[in-house]
Amino acid sequence: MFFFFLMIRRPPRSTLSSSSAASDVYKRQEFSPPPPRRGSSSLRPSQSPAQRRPGERPVSPQAKSPPPIEMRRRVEMLQRVFREFDRDRAGQISPDELLQVGRLRRKVGHKSGEWTEEQNLRLVRQMDASGDGVVEEKEFVGFMNSGLPRDMKQFSAIVQEYIEAAMAFSDDP
Repeated sequence: MFFFFLMIRRPPRSTLSSSSAASDVYKRQEFSPPPPRRGSSSLRPSQSPAQRRPGERPVSPQAKSPPPIEMRRRVEMLQRVFREFDRDRAGQISPDELLQVGRLRRKVGHKSGEWTEEQNLRLVRQMDASGDGVVEEKEFVGFMNSGLPRDMKQFSAIVQEYIEAAMAFSDDP
């Protein structure tokens, strides 16, 4: 680290004349701090966006990962939801299947408002990491796990709503 400092130190004042090549190089150098390491941040969630470094995401209280056993349980629950949403058992959720489930969630009272095709396609694009137009199990589980609350009670309640909607989906002609 000390050696690096010696290499980038400012040249002596005598070489900083306007015609000096050393001064031109020094004047053009810009210091930018290294990007923050993944998963760590020196900023608190209460800091405003102006206090964050460019490109840095705010740290939310939910940012901590659940313990491994809890994570395994979350994944298993989301895999069950995926299987329920995958009505044709193709191993993927098509935009039509997701549209029907979204509309049924509103029909059974879990959500208010209308679920439009535009909203549905936007959600499919967000979930579809591979870009093939359908949502595979891994994509579904990853997207939902990162978007749902970390608290297991809240998580379980939402997952139960999804399963109820899927059951209504199965009963709906």
